[in-house]
Amino acid sequence: EKSRTNAFGKKPRCTGSGWLGQYFDIAAGVISRLMCHWSLFDLPVAILDLISKINLFRYKGKTSLPYEPVYSDQQARFLSEYRFDVSKLEPVVAKPHSPDNRALARECKDVKINRVYIGSCTGGKTEDFMAAAKVFLASGKKVKVPTFLVPATQKVWMDVYTIPVPGSGGKTCSQIFEEAGCDTPASPSCGACLGGPKDTYARMNEPQVCVSTTNRNFPGRMGHKEGQIYLASPYTAAASALTGYVTDPREFLQ
Repeated sequence: EKSRTNAFGKKPRCTGSGWLGQYFDIAAGVISRLMCHWSLFDLPVAILDLISKINLFRYKGKTSLPYEPVYSDQQARFLSEYRFDVSKLEPVVAKPHSPDNRALARECKDVKINRVYIGSCTGGKTEDFMAAAKVFLASGKKVKVPTFLVPATQKVWMDVYTIPVPGSGGKTCSQIFEEAGCDTPASPSCGACLGGPKDTYARMNEPQVCVSTTNRNFPGRMGHKEGQIYLASPYTAAASALTGYVTDPREFLQ
């Protein structure tokens, strides 16, 4: 489909169920040593938002117990092979109403937003809140739209309140969020990511525009069926909260 591109700006040969039953060997190389376990599982979604039968990751230096790892050998044949220079990637967002609807964050700078949501299983990790805190810290300003924070787990919730943010002089994420005017970090849950009843924390009960670190932006996903959801990284989400528009976070991280 001509209008569809993946997170790297390439037009996929097939999307969604078209890859159903295929076997993927994602050789992440150096990236796999820099990213946390959960972030590595985000790779298939970032690449194609695919529904695959098996995803194989190479965990160098990780335990191979209690299972026996299986790797592709030198004789393996692949349908396609893609290589990307990640140093040339720019911050991207997924515009409404599909994770496939990719655009550069800077291309959406005129999109006015009503709220920001940082959370979910994919966007509510400790490193995600650390990333958002770094943007708020670098800015030193307060957010211009309601900014909701939902840690993925109880452990992440504790980290938000206890782990100092590098370069902050000992401040934790929670302290930086409070200074920036964000909502108090909520108890771990799916929150507004799944929509839910009208009293669900941070649910979109009106046709608003939201920048979110969640993983889906279909109509009605976070509540109101006319809500506009822009999926983004925690860096982009935090930068957007500070300006009230979809914002390239590099403006705050130079």
